[in-house]
Amino acid sequence: MEYDETYRIESFTPDEEMLMKRVLWPVAVSLSILLISSCAGKKPESALENKGPTIAFVMKTLTNPFFITMSEGVKKAEKELGCTVILQASDEETSIEQMVGIVDAMIARKVDAICVTPSGSAEIVPSFVKAAKAGIPMIDVDVEIDRGAAAASGLTYHYVGADNFEGGYTAAKYLSEKL
Repeated sequence: MEYDETYRIESFTPDEEMLMKRVLWPVAVSLSILLISSCAGKKPESALENKGPTIAFVMKTLTNPFFITMSEGVKKAEKELGCTVILQASDEETSIEQMVGIVDAMIARKVDAICVTPSGSAEIVPSFVKAAKAGIPMIDVDVEIDRGAAAASGLTYHYVGADNFEGGYTAAKYLSEKL
């Protein structure tokens, strides 16, 4: 696999580029996809109701700097896209049951779409299935859900995140060239 220089963003420092690729870009893409998919075919009954879709963004935690930065990107995208975002997070990154409860509550609330950075890649699949049955699009952000569990449940899902294999390859290739 070759690294393609045409996708490199030269105007950012390496740290800023990593932030864009790893955090802000997936958030912006997720919200954009959800905005488009949740608005399709919907017509507000009055001008007062035309506030855009309500999107739940459920994160592993807000105690980790990575997720704090991601939440800032979500808030920025909310303002730019004109949607309402309900930002929720588990108390700890390993609070799988709490995350499942939050996602299930958002399904019951009938939000227009849900983005989730799953704690348990297999444990969250039943919530994805519930959302699909309720007609609520879900996007898996950053940590891909368990492919086997998704396939076994007949789930088709959307994933937005970094290609860690490609990232590792690119980093190793760069280091080998510099040594």
